[in-house]
Amino acid sequence: MDMIEWNKFLQLQRLALWITYSFRNHWDQHFLSLILFVCISLNFKLIRERNITSEVIHTLCVLTYCSTAHIAPIVAGVGCIVLYYYQKKPTKIHWEMKNDVQTYFNLRIGYNYIFAFIEWYLSGMTSGSIILLIFLILLFNVTVFSQIPEEREQGRSEWFDAFNLPNDYPYPLNISDAMERCNTAKKLFKSHQI
Repeated sequence: MDMIEWNKFLQLQRLALWITYSFRNHWDQHFLSLILFVCISLNFKLIRERNITSEVIHTLCVLTYCSTAHIAPIVAGVGCIVLYYYQKKPTKIHWEMKNDVQTYFNLRIGYNYIFAFIEWYLSGMTSGSIILLIFLILLFNVTVFSQIPEEREQGRSEWFDAFNLPNDYPYPLNISDAMERCNTAKKLFKSHQI
């Protein structure tokens, strides 16, 4: 499988979890929920579907869960719908996209935390356990953010700052721009017309 199919596989498993949670809330059948999850998440025909990761299918699965949930998971589910919508917005590739990538990953991390809250809510764990989970999440985030370097290495700034590259250097993954600015790209990417 390629990376796109692995991403679809992950999304399909998440959709299977939403449907399984709905099934478990409504009928309280844990073994049948497990069978349902396995049948949906390991259905490799669905991975090949083009729109399996669309916002509409995701919203349908989340609302299926929300129809059987209490108020706190409904609010969390709506939060997941909003975060997923903004994750799926297309991102234009350009030099100033560092903030767009950071926003995308922050949305994804937020989605995962809200999803973890829903899993905790369904698990029936005590409220003391959520305090421990939040403490561990905060400890992890503080550790990660404290290890991010503030300054870049001198002499290697061209790897970190795109504006230090030559003016005729092509944008990554933008073939039309590369063909306009770079002679090698003009020779490499030729039209295939006869």
